Amino acid sequence: MAAGPSDRAAASVYLNGLVLDFQNLQGELSNGNVGANGKLKILPSINDLLPGTVSSLPLNPDTPAATPGEDSFQVRLNNLALNLRNPAGSYRGKVNGAVTVDGSLYLLEPLVSGQVTLSDGVLTLPDVDEAGEATPPSPAPVSVYRPLPPVFQNFSLTLADNIRLAIPPIVDVRAAGDLALAGTFPDIKPTGRINLPAGRINLLTTEFRLTGDNNYAEFDPKDSRIDPYLVADLSAVLADSAGGGTTLTTASPFPRNEIADD
Repeated sequence: MAAGPSDRAAASVYLNGLVLDFQNLQGELSNGNVGANGKLKILPSINDLLPGTVSSLPLNPDTPAATPGEDSFQVRLNNLALNLRNPAGSYRGKVNGAVTVDGSLYLLEPLVSGQVTLSDGVLTLPDVDEAGEATPPSPAPVSVYRPLPPVFQNFSLTLADNIRLAIPPIVDVRAAGDLALAGTFPDIKPTGRINLPAGRINLLTTEFRLTGDNNYAEFDPKDSRIDPYLVADLSAVLADSAGGGTTLTTASPFPRNEIADD
């Protein structure tokens, strides 16, 4: 994502040993604004690597001990208009939320938690290969000279107003709901249910429309790949070869174990 002519940011950043201390970072980005503050460790402390080895009490007895996570690096996202692309998929739309980063950049994985809301956008999943499976993104090779990939835990993603879920040219549906994300990037697994109030699924020469009020996709983290269980009522207009006209029929183009239609 390239910076636009109106994007700007200001912050006070201090290097305290092996810790970056961000104080009141404020920026205008993609028609929205970003705020951040807190401490981001470059390398973990001895107590991070070996908990309990070193006392975490302050040297000055009059100074209260820090609450765990109190000095974490915290980012606030307000009404950003983003266009993100990577091998795992892409997203173009608005983003709001708050994200907290613990851990460190090297030796100990960054721990990412928080809540992000997507709205007024399109979430596109990657194309599938000939075997019908999405091509997984390749993780970066491990190196002591490269920051470790972040680990997502206690992280929720909300699909809010006017979100479309697309797998071109097969699926284009409206989506709403909440997902819990967990795992080490890029192998992040979603858990939860996404409602599908409307949309279409194209198979060969037939376009199926979602009907009814109980269409949803259920994500299970135990699946080896992101392959939700889909429950949907589908309708299609099919040619009536005997009568020369058309009839509206309700049918499922998928095996029973992939889609349950009522």
